[in-house]
Amino acid sequence: DLEYLSQIASRAIETCRGVARGLSPAGEVQGGLVQALQDLTARVAAMHTVQVKFRQSLEVPLRILPATGDHVYRIAQEALANAVKHSGASRIEVELQTSPTKVRLQVADNGMA
Repeated sequence: DLEYLSQIASRAIETCRGVARGLSPAGEVQGGLVQALQDLTARVAAMHTVQVKFRQSLEVPLRILPATGDHVYRIAQEALANAVKHSGASRIEVELQTSPTKVRLQVADNGMA
């Protein structure tokens, strides 16, 4: 029971830290979208029994509007939550790619279809 309570307390602390980071976790003040995705994948891996890897393939420097970065982050956040909750995956990969004309986020797992 103490272990369970400790986990709940740790998650509550992490949630408070997330709120303290502000409404824009992918903002330049916090290190931008790449740093936000690295932090997100590390948190998910630490909180769950799943291996989560983040890769970036940036042909060109990432230049997107702050609101767009926030949307991409929230999409990754939801995709990771769904993979953890519903797929039964043991491994999740998050990849961010940029080219001169587009930004691509891919979240893939080895769980059930």
